Amino acid sequence: MAESDGAVAGMLAIHHPNHAGWIAPAVQKPPPVAYVGSLYARPVSRGRGLGAALAAHAHAEAAAAGVETILVHYAAPNPLSVPFWSRQGYRPLVTTWGRFA
Repeated sequence: MAESDGAVAGMLAIHHPNHAGWIAPAVQKPPPVAYVGSLYARPVSRGRGLGAALAAHAHAEAAAAGVETILVHYAAPNPLSVPFWSRQGYRPLVTTWGRFA
């Protein structure tokens, strides 16, 4: 969680490898594999590097715990998601497109 002037500015939650086993087969690296469950920055905090700071902190904590692989799902049609997660070092493993009838 990140605070700004005593108020919550954003949060990032990573699922511990004990709770991310369902996604681990998506990669061929051995466990442990963690999963980014959610990332949120309040609108007033966006565009200021908060998301990147939260991701960097989470990556450092995970690495210190011996986690080498962290996976995330994000919405490719969202024009902010692809550039953000790419800057954090994530690359697509699977791309799924669908059409709602």
